[in-house]
Amino acid sequence: MNIVKKSVSGIAKSLATCARSGVAAFLLAFMGLTVAGNAAAEDETPAEVETAAKQEVAAEQETPVAAETAAKKDTVLRTYSVADVPNVHIVNALEYTSDPAKLLSAAAKDSINIMLKELEDSTTAKVAVVMLPSIGETDIMDFSIDLFREWGLGDKDKNNGMLILYVEDQHAIRFHVGYGLEGAMPDAMAKRIQNSAMIPCFKNGDTDGGMKAGVLYACTVIKGGELPETDDDGESSGLIGLCLLAFVAFPSIPIIMVMMRKCPKCQKRGKVRSFGKQQTIEKDGVKYLRQEYKCKACGHTYFVDSKVVEASGVSSGGTSSGGSSWSGPTGGSWGGGTCGGAGATSRW
Repeated sequence: MNIVKKSVSGIAKSLATCARSGVAAFLLAFMGLTVAGNAAAEDETPAEVETAAKQEVAAEQETPVAAETAAKKDTVLRTYSVADVPNVHIVNALEYTSDPAKLLSAAAKDSINIMLKELEDSTTAKVAVVMLPSIGETDIMDFSIDLFREWGLGDKDKNNGMLILYVEDQHAIRFHVGYGLEGAMPDAMAKRIQNSAMIPCFKNGDTDGGMKAGVLYACTVIKGGELPETDDDGESSGLIGLCLLAFVAFPSIPIIMVMMRKCPKCQKRGKVRSFGKQQTIEKDGVKYLRQEYKCKACGHTYFVDSKVVEASGVSSGGTSSGGSSWSGPTGGSWGGGTCGGAGATSRW
């Protein structure tokens, strides 16, 4: 290091002697800074160097995490209007649950869709479940009426539709019932289901459990079944009653399992889950909704493209990318039904 310093010092003296221009002065200043910087770097201990390196790595890793956290926060706090709510059943006839902010797990969503598909097949009643983080200051009943009528839940002649609306920031659950189901699902029964099967779960932070239990009870009542006995505080008598109710309400569970999505690689059913959000793409001038799926059994991932036919609101299954092909379900229809003000709201 002493040799380098002497060499630099000699060069500096030569420049000062040979040239007194601004360029020479600049070079002298530059070399002085360089030498000082090198000396300071050599004075740093290995521990200080290691600490600085760790800080740089931490700073680099912090940025993506912070961005992801902020993105999730924006999604959770988003306020939805009626027009913002995705009408998933129009795209996929097997989807009855609109959950744009992913408040439910994929498994819970699949369970609810299966129950509501079986209910429609056996009774023609159409029930939509909508999970929203916020609707702002809009009253949940007013929102329910507008959304119910916008989608036209239930058969046009029977008006046998029902909307189950969950609003997270209002801590509210609403059953809004079409004219044709008011006899099967009176206001008092809707309130009982909410208080006995759903609110206790929501209070404990179990959104999945509350929604699955509430849908199960609602399907049972619409089919003409009876609910389990409740305790003095209005809560259901427990898990055994809920399990027995599932077998009574859904004797065709094995048939439902056959309807579940099958992995195109390992051919197993019941292990495929939707992954990520749907994306709108365009191929040859035609719009498609692309959804990624992943099999929990073998880890295979693939895409399903459903063609959107805007004129009729119907989609048809397309082919998946990644070397696999799968025929997606066609779009459905809610039927064109309407409603009045019947239903019930509960809060926790």
